[in-house]
Amino acid sequence: MKYIYNDNSSNKRIMKTIILPTLIMLLMSITLSAQNSYIVQIEKGQSLLPAQRALRSSSNTHTLRQLCAEPMNLWEVSDERLTTKEIINRYSAFAKIILIKENKKITLRATPNDSLYNNQWQYNNTGTNSGNGKPGADINAPQAWDITTGGKSFNGDDIVVAILDEGFNLDHEDLAPNLWTNPHETPNDGIDNDGNGYIDDINGWNVGTESNITNALGIHGTPVAGIVGAKGNNKKGVTGVNWDVKIMPIDYFIANEANAIASYAYAYSLRKLYNETNGAKGAFVVATNASWGIDNGDPDDAPLWCAFYDSLGSIGILSMGATANVNTNVDTDGDLPTACNSEYLVAVTNLNKLDTKEIAAGYGAKSIDLGAYGTGTYTLSTGNGYKSFGGTSGATPHVTGAVALMYSVQCQELGALIKSSPSKAALFVKDLILSTTKPNSSIETITTTGGRLDLGKAISALHNQCGACTYPAGIEVSVSPSSANITWESTSSNVSIRIRKEGDAAWQTYTSTEANSLKLDSIDFCSNYEFQLKYNCNGTDSEWGYRKYFMTTGCCDAPQKIAYALENNTLNLTNDGDENKLLEYRLYGNSSWDSIYYNDKANIADLELCSRYELRMSVYCPIQQKYSPTSDIESFNTSCGICTQNTYCKPIALDNDLEWIDSVQVGTKVFYSGNDKNGYGNHMGKFIPVARQGDSIFFKIVPGYFNSNFSENFTAYIDWNQNNTFEENERAFASDSVSSKAVSGYIHVPMEAKEGHTRLRVLLTYNFQSPACEGSAQFGEVEDYCFLVEKVTSVDAPINTSISILPNPNDGRFTITWDKNNPVTSYKLVNAIGQTIDQASLKNNNEGFVNIAKQLVPGHYIAIINTVKGSTSKSFVVR
Repeated sequence: MKYIYNDNSSNKRIMKTIILPTLIMLLMSITLSAQNSYIVQIEKGQSLLPAQRALRSSSNTHTLRQLCAEPMNLWEVSDERLTTKEIINRYSAFAKIILIKENKKITLRATPNDSLYNNQWQYNNTGTNSGNGKPGADINAPQAWDITTGGKSFNGDDIVVAILDEGFNLDHEDLAPNLWTNPHETPNDGIDNDGNGYIDDINGWNVGTESNITNALGIHGTPVAGIVGAKGNNKKGVTGVNWDVKIMPIDYFIANEANAIASYAYAYSLRKLYNETNGAKGAFVVATNASWGIDNGDPDDAPLWCAFYDSLGSIGILSMGATANVNTNVDTDGDLPTACNSEYLVAVTNLNKLDTKEIAAGYGAKSIDLGAYGTGTYTLSTGNGYKSFGGTSGATPHVTGAVALMYSVQCQELGALIKSSPSKAALFVKDLILSTTKPNSSIETITTTGGRLDLGKAISALHNQCGACTYPAGIEVSVSPSSANITWESTSSNVSIRIRKEGDAAWQTYTSTEANSLKLDSIDFCSNYEFQLKYNCNGTDSEWGYRKYFMTTGCCDAPQKIAYALENNTLNLTNDGDENKLLEYRLYGNSSWDSIYYNDKANIADLELCSRYELRMSVYCPIQQKYSPTSDIESFNTSCGICTQNTYCKPIALDNDLEWIDSVQVGTKVFYSGNDKNGYGNHMGKFIPVARQGDSIFFKIVPGYFNSNFSENFTAYIDWNQNNTFEENERAFASDSVSSKAVSGYIHVPMEAKEGHTRLRVLLTYNFQSPACEGSAQFGEVEDYCFLVEKVTSVDAPINTSISILPNPNDGRFTITWDKNNPVTSYKLVNAIGQTIDQASLKNNNEGFVNIAKQLVPGHYIAIINTVKGSTSKSFVVR
């Protein structure tokens, strides 16, 4: 960080090495209120820590932390000054950046209600215990508890639920008995005893403090945890969906996307370790609960967040997400996380005691899976208290608790599946819960199931899974362009599937002829389908299960990239697939494209020297019998001869955090470079100014600043003799004095300058006028360009012999002569960039000539001469 101090007497710049305590405190306070934060994914095994140490801009406005190494290598970078482009510029030299996204804030999804109830009507609603509620508007818990109230899994493991939230009262009398404890970690020894990547994580994790979780401020986490697993049958308070389950609290500290990912990463690490050690270490985490999110969030803007659900599912964890507490269609309006497309995410909306969806609750026929009771449900509160809770925040943990309770059913088949395929076991449990919902008219067409959680029916279905007739569960789909293979787990041999293309009214029904699988052939490519399953037991059909979706392949998509290499001025196209390809290319700025068809390899030779080309590609799609849309346009630059092939001195190393060269103009063309990486911009071939020997060409440098403007020096060197050295007599431009604004003038091309491409170096330096390669300046920016020198155009023989400019070339003093029979009425002098330098009327001049004397800078000019018979133009050179 560079600190800046201004007073009226002088503009002083304080260097980084000076400590300014008062200003530092001020900057820290500003940072807390205006911090840019990003989530950066880099290649596995790489680190951004070397960049943190190497970057001199690191300061107390800049923080860097690793969110997780598995399943993705994710980091959070925070700095009030940084943009996405600047982060890429800063860090790409130290690690390969795969993706970078803004770290968005999340909001809690609770609508607390002060009304208190004497019991938990959501489990068994008699109507009287819910304050004039509807009898039967409950999750049918007693039927489930007749089979299991929790406890260990069939394999003898403690069942663990991760609650990602804020504000946990770990000492609550009804929560403490069910609090998860890590038996493989020694408290407070400062050692990661179990090797899970977290030190002293005894009861969970606080993402913000990066330490074991403790009692934390806030009112949200405790009631959520109580719904999942308040201790039951202990003669105190209330009970959770589970009477006996292990609650793993994870405090995300500050509500944003990065901390949410870091929280999920902790649960992931414990379950992954459990799987890898066959239960010797880690924890048997089966579910996560997120009663928070981002209203109208777009999943396309959160690919890392959404992808995490598949990562969790791959090791056996289902994730429950509360949808928005707003009456919004999540399918069209978006929501995070409940619009994320993952088979391992269950999205929940909110019902009330009258058995209808709350108006202020999200919905979506493809995104929201089921409803549960949230508004007015009774649970724990802070300080050993109890009160009603609400919103989708209250609804979702009922489903999370149901998932955990399913794992406590003593079913050998599920126990075996947990060991052989944890991901399939997770889908198995999910499908049973969603296939056994109770129909609810208020969400019938706006959720995938059309119903609300029926805990009793779900537990009974799993309990019966060890019998002869069971719901199809663990449903998976694999697709090709014209077929879909659907598989499931079930002891019933008679399973039917109905399917329809999205948008069609009619269903097509099929019955499986093979155990637990059905292949659908001759369906349309690149199309969305929905389907449902049901089974037949002893001649009686079950209801159709919840709606599921898949999309066939075979879409004719544009290529994502073009495989090519540039050698000298030949473009070599390499093989990146078996498709027939159409490559189009053109010089930058041209409107029309040239094209070449190829399959394996091809090349395009004799490209123009030192030129920028654009490419785009299509591939032939045999199913559609047409070429795909074109890829995004890519560009490259051909060799610029001496400019790019020869070695020049390294530019002075400058710090351009606070000032840089924003644009350079040569003649009428402008190149916008912006803030370049590490104080240097290599723009050779991207922008190529052209001038002739003897020209005087307009030149302008525009500075850019982060915050405050500074007084800068501006310089440009051009290697006129092309000897790979910037000599002092090749200083083509220098500002007369320091300036905080744009500077301009003219560059004169010597008549003896060598033809061809040569190197142009532009410098903006604070406090010191810098030479091309070394100097005392510390702050500013250097940029390199290629400059094309062309041979001077002959101006010896005027085309119109009746009008002459003599002498030509001249020093600004010359004579225009004409035939008295065609007198000149006026003239105008124009410079090389079209600016009018001088003009005059000559209506009363009958002498046949006019003498002109002007202080003109050297270069090419045009005289536009009007006569009584018409107009003509004459070019001339001033030396």
